[in-house]
Amino acid sequence: MRGNSFASGIALAVAITMAVGTPEVRAQEAPTPTDEGQPRLDDIVVTASRRAENILDEPYSISAITGDSLAKASATEYRDFLTAVPGVALVEAGLGTNNVIIRGLATAAGGSNLSGTVVTYFDETALSSGIRSIEVEPLDMERLEVLRGPQGTLFGAGSLGGTLRLIPQRPNFVETSLRMSATGSKTHAGDGLDSNLSAIANLPIATDIAALRIVGFRRQEADYIRNLQTGGKTGGGTVSGGRAALRIRPVSELDLLFQYVKDRTDADGARVREPFYGAGNVQRRRGDEFQDADLDLFNFTGTYDFGVAQLTAITSRYVSKLANRLDASLFDGNVVALAGNPARYGLAAYDLFSDDNARSTAFAQEVRLTSQGSDRLKWLVGAYYSNESLTRIQTFNEAQLLGRFLRIDRTNDAKQIAVFGEANVALGQQWGIDLGLRYSDYRQRTRVDANAGEQKQGVWTPRFNLRFQPGEQLFYLQVSRGFRLGGYNGPPPKLPGIVIADVQRYLTYGSDTLWNYELGTKMRLADGRLNVTAAMFHSDWADIPVYVTLAGGAYTPLANVGAATINGVEGEVAWAVARGLTLTASGSYTDARLKGSTQYASQRLPSSPSTVFNAGLTYEQPGAVGWRPYGGVNANYVGSYRSSLNEEFATNLVGSRLNTRFGLTRQPVVGDYVLFNLNAGVRRGGTDLSIFAKNLFGSEKTTLFNSFSYGGAPAESFVRPRTIGLTLRQDL
Repeated sequence: MRGNSFASGIALAVAITMAVGTPEVRAQEAPTPTDEGQPRLDDIVVTASRRAENILDEPYSISAITGDSLAKASATEYRDFLTAVPGVALVEAGLGTNNVIIRGLATAAGGSNLSGTVVTYFDETALSSGIRSIEVEPLDMERLEVLRGPQGTLFGAGSLGGTLRLIPQRPNFVETSLRMSATGSKTHAGDGLDSNLSAIANLPIATDIAALRIVGFRRQEADYIRNLQTGGKTGGGTVSGGRAALRIRPVSELDLLFQYVKDRTDADGARVREPFYGAGNVQRRRGDEFQDADLDLFNFTGTYDFGVAQLTAITSRYVSKLANRLDASLFDGNVVALAGNPARYGLAAYDLFSDDNARSTAFAQEVRLTSQGSDRLKWLVGAYYSNESLTRIQTFNEAQLLGRFLRIDRTNDAKQIAVFGEANVALGQQWGIDLGLRYSDYRQRTRVDANAGEQKQGVWTPRFNLRFQPGEQLFYLQVSRGFRLGGYNGPPPKLPGIVIADVQRYLTYGSDTLWNYELGTKMRLADGRLNVTAAMFHSDWADIPVYVTLAGGAYTPLANVGAATINGVEGEVAWAVARGLTLTASGSYTDARLKGSTQYASQRLPSSPSTVFNAGLTYEQPGAVGWRPYGGVNANYVGSYRSSLNEEFATNLVGSRLNTRFGLTRQPVVGDYVLFNLNAGVRRGGTDLSIFAKNLFGSEKTTLFNSFSYGGAPAESFVRPRTIGLTLRQDL
């Protein structure tokens, strides 16, 4: 059956290269008329290789989304644009809390001690707090880049599945501008209206020498999940913040950029429903939950042009804070019992809350020298240093029983020094070869309560690429390696009755690595009216860290017990049908399965669908006088998948009781849904008025199933209900 599935995936890739359709948010802009009046797709320039290149000339799998496309689609969250990118899955757990998965590389929807397999960059800064995914509002972006496959050579640890890059607009030395935007929308069953206010100002200070760019925003989302216990609603919240960028170019060769980013999320609680308490989007939580996240980021980027090469120096520092409270009334009843009151064991109703407070600080510096001017030999060399620290305190408080009966105090300090280089050599007019290598030295110390552990590791991450480019077509073969750092679990809790044999083997877990083998093509056809990209890949993932259940669930450390094979195909098509009219399609098929002799052998990796497909249409009237209409419609299909590795539910003491109570025997299949989005608007001068509908037909399919949630009842994350809104933008 698996062979047939992979064959069907190849068939899907072929179909993609022949299909017609476009997602609403895509890499290609509306077609530009040529001198003869024929449409032609705009070029997209990316910097994924650390130099500016046309996306169709880069010999690896990349998608790019322009800032103008984001604005037209009223994209405010990751779900508004990442779902249109082939090979990408998004697991949402709440406002500003997402786990991005590329090419199926996941063993769980998320974990408190396990970092993801995708690294997110804001401009030149890697955002990885070790406690949550850090998100920056995608407002006033030049473009977004999604790099699929391991990117260890240029982007370091953690980029097993790929890298997400958010590239903001830079200050303009000449143009004074102010753009104000206001959006009002209504979410089905929402407790009020949603709103989104923003302003973007560009202020030249000295022509061609200095300029300032300021961005501010506040986005309010209404609650739409009813809490049967309190009678109120949850699921919404507020996102607010801003950015300031000062750019100085005292001489033509020197360019200095200073940036500050502030991003704050105040979420009203988990975006989950508990269907076993009733129909509809309801939950039963014994108190008000919240999740507050705060980011302060400072970045300096300086470049100097020597003519034959460009020197780039980057210094970044950020502080990420997290404070949340979750209802844990039925969480780890066995621990409560062992802590002193067996009568409370299992399913008794009492008020127990988990309070989690964390602070992550990161400092990083990078210096690189990039060649210029020669197409025969391009080279890059660089060095990188980072120092990250994490402090996290988690407490369980139960006033009726023991007060604060459990506290987990965790700190982590990690340092990294790396050197890297890459050479691109042209072998004649059509052939070329790329060789890249990075060496990283890591030192990490973790303390859990009174126990501490250290890890030291040196890692090589190479990349090899062979390309053939006859005219407007590009064919490439790539081999690359990525890795993710291991960590320290700490010992099991000191509670009566907790005995674990060979506990030393579970105190730490090692790094996992991935080798990727990829064959791809990129083609410009029909005089620039048609772009086609496609890739086939095979990946071997080794030493995968997986949560294991010990002592009836009282101790769940990470252990390197897994290995997996991932095969897949992905592709994108864009066609400029007529002036102003663009059709595109994209899709991917991924067969990601564990292998070996473990209990998980042959299971599909969780939290990511095997099949994703997008299709749609965009239009903007070219050259019109007065009001210029534009619009787009797209459909996004997400295939089925499971939320955890083991299809059978947990067999620990609490898990088995909960699953018996709610009549569950197997992990359900989730996903398998289609979302439709549309937008339409008119522009005239500096005025832009548009309407949009997200999830037009109101699908509320489950995207994640947690059989053992803090609150006790199995919980589901689900597609955000239909949202319809109106946006007014005014340039002054």
